[in-house]
Amino acid sequence: DAQEFWNSKLGLPHEAKGAKVSDADIKQCMGNYTMPNFAPVSGLITMGVDVGSVNHVVIDQWFPKHGVPNHFDVNMRHVKKTLKLITVPEFEDLIELFMDFNVICGVIDAQPETRKSKELCQKLAGAFWRCYYSNGGKGREIVKDEDDAKVSVHRASWLDMSLRRHQ
Repeated sequence: DAQEFWNSKLGLPHEAKGAKVSDADIKQCMGNYTMPNFAPVSGLITMGVDVGSVNHVVIDQWFPKHGVPNHFDVNMRHVKKTLKLITVPEFEDLIELFMDFNVICGVIDAQPETRKSKELCQKLAGAFWRCYYSNGGKGREIVKDEDDAKVSVHRASWLDMSLRRHQ
């Protein structure tokens, strides 16, 4: 609550007690992991792209949680396994990854490469969405424009939810 007040209401940085990642946390996550180059045989696969000087890509596989009530939020009913973390220089590389991993749905930052992200979503119509971040709106609300393959989300709420899913 304190962090929400400082960050969202006052617009100031605030670090809640226990929110910092420690060296021990990082060491606990380290292991001998390998990333596949192609999709597993089955599963719900998603892809997210952060656009910058290169495209940062994360591809995840989602599994239903057993024993969880039928929560309205699909994120609360599933756990994910990250299959691939990679950077690719060209937008064309994104289509190849999309096909190799049998991605069901993907989201890409609409900016700063608005034209390129729109072209990608047109090529992968119905399966890829451009994401615009806003500071207005209600919490985790998603505003969809299906005709233009774009979504608008509240930046702080969605990033906060993303970080909490990794705890």
